[in-house]
Amino acid sequence: MKESVLSIWDLILPPIYILIIFIIGHLVQVKFIKENHIYRYFKFGLLAKIIGSISLCLIYTLYYNGGDTTAFFNGSVTMVKLYAKSPDTFFSIMTDHLTKENYSEFDNDTGWPFYYRESGSFTVIRFTTVIQFLSFNSYLVSSIILAAISYSGIWKLFRLFCEIFSGYAQTVLLFNFIGSFGTFLGLGNTKRYLYFNGCLLVYLQLL
Repeated sequence: MKESVLSIWDLILPPIYILIIFIIGHLVQVKFIKENHIYRYFKFGLLAKIIGSISLCLIYTLYYNGGDTTAFFNGSVTMVKLYAKSPDTFFSIMTDHLTKENYSEFDNDTGWPFYYRESGSFTVIRFTTVIQFLSFNSYLVSSIILAAISYSGIWKLFRLFCEIFSGYAQTVLLFNFIGSFGTFLGLGNTKRYLYFNGCLLVYLQLL
C-alpha cells in the first residue's frame, strides 16, 4: 500500500487557511458589491471551489489510493527537500534544466520526483513547488491555495456569463459553480487544473 500523503497537519492547517482566504474573500466582496450586485455570490462560489478541491483530494487518497494529484504533490515535496539540500540544483531544475546531473542530486532523503523526463508534466510540479513553501507541505492546504488562486478565472467567467445572460444570474451561478464542483473541472493538483485555468484567464483577459 502506498504511503498516505495526508498527515496530522491536514487536520490542523486547513481551517486556518480557509479562514484567511474567507477573510480576504469577504473584503473583496465588500469592496465591489456596491458597484456590481453579482458580488453577493462571490463567497458562495469561493466556498464551492474549496469544497470541490478538498473533495477531489480525499477521493484520490481514500478511494483511489493515489493518482496524478498525489504524484504532483509528492514531486513538489521532493523539490522542497532538494532546496534544503542543494539550492543551486533546485533553481536549475526550476528553470527547466532537467539534466541527468541535476537528477543525480536526488537521494533517499529527498526522494525522486515523478515526471522528471516529461517537461510539460514537470511544469505542474514546478508551479506546485512554489505553493508548497506556502502550505508547509500540507496536501490539503496546497489544494486549497490552488483552488483560491484558480477561482479568479471561474469568477471572471461567471461575470461574463451574467453580462451575456442578464437577469439569469442565479441560473448561471448554478451551472458555473455547481457544475464545476460536480465534474471537478479545474480543481486539485492536476495538469488539467493548470491548463484549464491558465487558458481561461488568458482568454478572458483578451475579451
